[in-house]
Amino acid sequence: MAYKPQFLLQGTVAGRGTGLETDGARLGGLNGLVPTVPNYGVGFTVTFPAMDRFAIREQEAMQAANVRAGQAQSQLIAAKLQAQFNAALATLAGARRVASSTAVEVSSGRTALQQATARYQSGLAPIDDVAQAQRLLVQAEIDDRLARLNVWRARLEISTARGDIQPFLSEAVR
Repeated sequence: MAYKPQFLLQGTVAGRGTGLETDGARLGGLNGLVPTVPNYGVGFTVTFPAMDRFAIREQEAMQAANVRAGQAQSQLIAAKLQAQFNAALATLAGARRVASSTAVEVSSGRTALQQATARYQSGLAPIDDVAQAQRLLVQAEIDDRLARLNVWRARLEISTARGDIQPFLSEAVR
């Protein structure tokens, strides 16, 4: 909206018809049913919105506030994405540490099972020791698989935070 005068050229054309004379006498027949006398008019109007200046100033202030709000929203979204990315990196680092320790746990479980089996076969240990060693090995293998799954989940979170999961999908399909 601008603070400037407006110039308008206006015109009108009309027709009128009446069944009455100026002294009040009635004309007979079809008089008054159709326009018989033409009328016309021409005008020129200038409007100067003197009071609109205040409204325009308020609209400009409102638009400036909207722009600032949009910039703040953009900064907030960027900060949230950065925080999501940083959290995903921390999750990935933790998941990799857990995955590396579970590999040792699985190896230890296999060794313990072999030793328990050997003791059982030589008659030095009951079958319960073998069953306990098997249970611990299975639990270690489950923990290892879950740790590896958590590494993949963390990598997916990083790809999501970056806004492109295509590299993750390409690697997951391999």
